Amino acid sequence: MRLTRRQLLIGFALGWVLSRVLPSRAASPWPSRLADSTLRAYLDILIPADETPSATSLDVDKQLLAVASGQRDYQTLLEWGLDWLNRRAREQYGREFPELEEGNREAVVREAAEAGYNTLPRVFFERTRADAFFHYYGRPESWRGIAHYRGPPQPLGFPDYIDPPHASR
Repeated sequence: MRLTRRQLLIGFALGWVLSRVLPSRAASPWPSRLADSTLRAYLDILIPADETPSATSLDVDKQLLAVASGQRDYQTLLEWGLDWLNRRAREQYGREFPELEEGNREAVVREAAEAGYNTLPRVFFERTRADAFFHYYGRPESWRGIAHYRGPPQPLGFPDYIDPPHASR
């Protein structure tokens, strides 16, 4: 039986579509156990527990993973950034990032923060730091340690926001 050009093209197109739709059997679950523990250790260096809870105690790690599950580019950034943290930790201290003492973890994170503009470590640090702060300070539990802050003004404060400003009397 001889294949026509149309049948061949349809076969290639069908194969391509199926390769994009069906999950790969070789694909490993993400995040891996090491990536998950690295992310948790990294976030707790960015936002450690003090008068307020740490980042991971408010599930910031789960929030970032949820964002990554819907954005392939963000997942790639997390994968590469967490891999970089582990590689630097192994190069400098001979152990994975989560296994390091707090001071050594801080040194590795500081290196990422001070890396050259638009390099992987710097982009990873800046993006994940901004996202971690967004998710962390969006939770009322994080406001406890901030002196004289009772929360956002709305809906309790400024109930007359819709009215025009009053003239000075």
